[in-house]
Amino acid sequence: MDGERGEEVTGPTVSSDRPEPREKLTQIHELVFLTGNRLLLAAVLLVAFLLVVLAIELRTSAASQHLVPLFYMSSAIVGGNFTLLTIVISINQLVISRQLSAPGELREQIEDTTDYREASVELVEERVLPPTPAKFLDVLLGGVQDSVRELEGHRSKVVSDDAVDAIDGVLEPLEEQIGRAKLELEAEDTTTFEALVVSLNTNYSDDIYHLQRLKTAYDDEFTSDIDDCLDELVTGLKQIDVARQYLKTVYIQAELSRLSRNLMYIGVPVILVALALMVLFVSTRQSALTPRQLSIVSPVFATVGATPLAVLFAYVLRLSVVSERTAAITPFTTPTQEATPFGAITEETED
Repeated sequence: MDGERGEEVTGPTVSSDRPEPREKLTQIHELVFLTGNRLLLAAVLLVAFLLVVLAIELRTSAASQHLVPLFYMSSAIVGGNFTLLTIVISINQLVISRQLSAPGELREQIEDTTDYREASVELVEERVLPPTPAKFLDVLLGGVQDSVRELEGHRSKVVSDDAVDAIDGVLEPLEEQIGRAKLELEAEDTTTFEALVVSLNTNYSDDIYHLQRLKTAYDDEFTSDIDDCLDELVTGLKQIDVARQYLKTVYIQAELSRLSRNLMYIGVPVILVALALMVLFVSTRQSALTPRQLSIVSPVFATVGATPLAVLFAYVLRLSVVSERTAAITPFTTPTQEATPFGAITEETED
């Protein structure tokens, strides 16, 4: 115990004064990888691709009346999009397999969920918890916030100044973190994904570690009331992590359904257009378009053919980020969950 007390017990570092350029990079990173509209991101990628192809077209003066290159391009687009449609079918099979269950399995899932809600009720003052994910998470955060304030009220019972400083070092960052999360959840129309994003920006495994280390280091100086408050805090943070993992499950199932539907809406018309152009190329010996018109049609057609791929990229990018940031469950954590969003991507670059 003396060895543990020899090391200063502090909470996780919370810095709100990051340099402005780094903060802007973090915001851009979050917008592209997580919070931004996926279809809008796909559109931006396609516009950039179109500009690059147009620049190549103008630079090389590749315009001609030969239709063979366009025929090969159409064939490649048709084949590639058929492959994407098989991905759509696989995604639908995955989602359906997760949702189809026998009555006994459904009953067990409902009972487990009910037990979890009842256990959460014991940690908060409300008798009935809201059914919406955002409000439910907000209530859990409020319960943890109340436990923090209750623990702060018991600091007067601690004689040692070192123990008081250690309590403050752990509770202040935690209270600030919870306050920011509750502020973002106050909106009435907060969606499941927005609630998930709020929980992704937290690392309660680190907080639980500091709380348990605090209790171990100063166990002989803490009263039973303080020990109970610390236990309630740890339990409340674990309940929040369970809620985060459940939000991730709900979100991923809904996101995969949206992805498969959007790929179908976009991929089928692209295939039909490519097939129509192939028929046109085969049935005519001479081009119906001038070289200047072909120099415009070719880049546009290439961009249209790449649309399903851009949509797939935009959705998979966000899904991978969500999965990476929730890979470990409490009480474990990963370097990605500990780092800031910009720090996480710089770590990957260095590796």
